Amino acid sequence: IAVGISERLNNKGVAVYPNPFSDQTTIEVVKPNRNTSYFLELFDRAGKRVQSMTSNTGKFTVNAENLSAGMYFYQVSDSDWFSTGKVVVQ
Repeated sequence: IAVGISERLNNKGVAVYPNPFSDQTTIEVVKPNRNTSYFLELFDRAGKRVQSMTSNTGKFTVNAENLSAGMYFYQVSDSDWFSTGKVVVQ
């Protein structure tokens, strides 16, 4: 029985936990560079940006408050790097 990908590290250095989620999830750059601003964009399945935020620590908290249940795609980036993945709102 599949129980999700809680606390799984993707192959590009980003951890997402828990996933799937119902209240909030954390998207975190595992080894962030110091003095770097990170940008997170969250997109729905149609490609519409539904959330965006910045962080100096590489750690983001995404709240499901204004999100419908379903799959979303994220992109975390800095000035010369990016990582993409999926999160699921239950």
